Amino acid sequence: MKHKTLSVLTAATIALSVLIPTASANEIISFASVSNAPAVSNSFSGKIDIGGYSLNVNIKGEIQEDRPTVIFESGYGDDSSVWATIAQQISQYTRTVTYDRAGVGLSDSDPNGGFTSKDAAERLHKLVAALKVDGPLVLVGHSLAGLHMREYQYLYPDDVKGIVFVDVSHEHMEDTLFSEFPVEVRKEIVSEDFRQMNFIEGNIDDALISYSQIDIATQADSLRNVPITVLSGGNHHYPASFPVAPELLEQRWGLLQTDLASMSDESLHVVDPQNGHRLHEQNPQLIIDNVISLLERL
Repeated sequence: MKHKTLSVLTAATIALSVLIPTASANEIISFASVSNAPAVSNSFSGKIDIGGYSLNVNIKGEIQEDRPTVIFESGYGDDSSVWATIAQQISQYTRTVTYDRAGVGLSDSDPNGGFTSKDAAERLHKLVAALKVDGPLVLVGHSLAGLHMREYQYLYPDDVKGIVFVDVSHEHMEDTLFSEFPVEVRKEIVSEDFRQMNFIEGNIDDALISYSQIDIATQADSLRNVPITVLSGGNHHYPASFPVAPELLEQRWGLLQTDLASMSDESLHVVDPQNGHRLHEQNPQLIIDNVISLLERL
């Protein structure tokens, strides 16, 4: 077993010198049949029809024969712009894809609705097919996207070569973080987060369904042989007014992240003790270094 846990911030800074190709502005590709769609060029910015509605996509970098395409998944309600700096750097090593999920950013809403992890995974699979992405993928995602990526790997295991989790959600986080409260109180605490985001990507009921979907994937031990990196914040600055002591929440969150890392025999767990939940904004170099490191491990 090659499971490692680190409590260091960064590895040596990696020099990046290759210029990034310029993306074409506002390109739109629309088609009725994914199978008949033209392949999208290596440099692209625009909307892709995946069957009656379109997702906003940005592609950078060149396809590398020995390196997977890296696809970035944003946290709840975030558009793809949160990955711009990181994707730009990674695109000097391999092709990168950032996109807005349905109903977020510049993407259309799915007329059929649905905000579970299975819904998100199936839409991404349609997008990958529409883009004619050949070869395996490395998925990189933040927060709730952690569940979406795990569902994608469970549904399409041959597609996924590795995963980088950035302080991601866990299917048992409410039960663990707020264990001293009744179930209904736990749900209400979490529901407030969805309320503050205007339910842009669903509500607590969607999350609960997603947890059930991920439980099935966990029971199948789907991550066991997948190289993964778990990046965790160690200082989330939980407010003192929160119903659980901040230091206790920090400890419990760490246990959830450790549990995720234990799901793979090819895992690396890195804790940033200075930063919290939005590691991709607070410490982007940590994500850049570890994505490159995972690419080199594959």
